[in-house]
Amino acid sequence: MKIILLFLIPFILLAQSVPYSDTLFTKYGKIYPCFIKEVDQNLVKIIHKENITATAAWKTLSKAVMEGRGVIYENESGFKFDLDSLIAYTKRRAQKVKEQTEGEIIRIELKDGSVWIGKIISEDESTLKIHSSSGVESTIPKSQIIKREIITGKIVKGTFWREDPNTTRLFFAPTGRALKKGQGYFSAYEIFFPFVAIGITDYFTLAGGMSLFPGASTQLVYLAPKITPIQQENYDVSAGVLYLKIPEESAGAGIAYGV
Repeated sequence: MKIILLFLIPFILLAQSVPYSDTLFTKYGKIYPCFIKEVDQNLVKIIHKENITATAAWKTLSKAVMEGRGVIYENESGFKFDLDSLIAYTKRRAQKVKEQTEGEIIRIELKDGSVWIGKIISEDESTLKIHSSSGVESTIPKSQIIKREIITGKIVKGTFWREDPNTTRLFFAPTGRALKKGQGYFSAYEIFFPFVAIGITDYFTLAGGMSLFPGASTQLVYLAPKITPIQQENYDVSAGVLYLKIPEESAGAGIAYGV
C-alpha cells in the first residue's frame, strides 16, 4: 500500500506539459510524463515535476514507455526486453543525464521566502544538498521548496552573474562574438528600423533588414554580414560590413569595420 501511495500522491500536481522523455500509463487511466531513473523486477523509480522522485510498483501500471526503447512494459505481457539489459540501459542513461547536469546552477525558492542560488551536491527523495554561491553548504528539505529552476550564468567571487542573452552586439554596434549556427535574433531600432540576424555557420553571421517609414514611397534596405575567424574563450576577432541602399538609387553606401 505504501508503494501505491508514493506513486499516486506526487502525481496529483503533475501537469501534462512537463517536458520529460518517458511516459507511465496507470491502470486508472492517467498518463504521466517522467524520467525513468531505476528499474528492478518489482519497482520503477522515476523523476517528475520539480525533480520529485517517486517509486511505483509495475503492477499499478498498464504500460511504460521509455525514450530510445519504446514500450518496455505492459501489464498483460510483462517486460518487452530482457530485464538485465533494461536495468543496465537505465543505469547508463541515468549516469549520462547526471553528467550532463552536473555543474548546473539552480535557483531555489523556499516557503519562508528565502532564495538559494548554487550547485547541487547531492539529493534524494526528501532532501537536497546545495553548495551556494556564497560558499555555504546546506541540506534543504524538499518539502520546503516551492520553486526550483535551472538558471544560466556563472558564479564570480560569491556573486551570481546572469548570462547575457545576446553577446554578439551592444545597443547598436556589434561585438566580436558570433552567433552559433542556427541561432538568431530580431531587433527594432527607433521602431522604424527592424533588424534580423542569423548564424549561417559558427563563423559567419548574416544580418539585415528594411526600414518601415509609414507613407514613404521607398524604403532603406541594409545588409550587415560579419565573419568571426578567431574565436577564443576570452576574446573573439570579427570583421564585417554595414551596407545601405535605397532600391531606386543606382549606388549605395557602406562601412567596413573590425572588432
